[in-house]
Amino acid sequence: MSHIATTPRLEMAEHFTTAGEPRSAWLGMTELYRRFSRFVLRIMGGSRVQTESWRLSADLHAAARARRLTRDQLIAWGLGHLSDTAMLLVSELVTNALRYTPGPISLTITRMDGVVRCEVADSGGEIPRCDTSENLTLEEEGGRGLMLIDILSSRWGGRTTAAGKVMWFELRADRLR
Repeated sequence: MSHIATTPRLEMAEHFTTAGEPRSAWLGMTELYRRFSRFVLRIMGGSRVQTESWRLSADLHAAARARRLTRDQLIAWGLGHLSDTAMLLVSELVTNALRYTPGPISLTITRMDGVVRCEVADSGGEIPRCDTSENLTLEEEGGRGLMLIDILSSRWGGRTTAAGKVMWFELRADRLR
């Protein structure tokens, strides 16, 4: 039953967007999915899933706001020991979204089954690849964000949606304090 709770909301929402109102349809489906997931888990006796989402302005303050939201949410859930790593990785994803895509950005943090999952959605349609350290020179300014995510997270990935893409990473909640 945990599959229902962890199925990405955006995959569901992309089937319900319309040409006239993709953003409002996406936001409506996100909330509908969140309520449905909680209902199913309550009925089936599954593990508790907690999710918080925020829309971020596509401006110079977005990464700082995302870090603050991430830290505050993890502390509220009693997972402050994950906040430094999560803030660094969220900041990398938000910075990439700002640098390479126009339009809205959202941050979603989910706590489930001993895992914290952070997702950054943007309007870009291409999933970036992770360069290995052998491919990067010391002079290059970019290319290290996904490498950090690959090294520091338990799992990570991306998926395309009708509205763009979602990049995500997971941290184990039982990670050493």
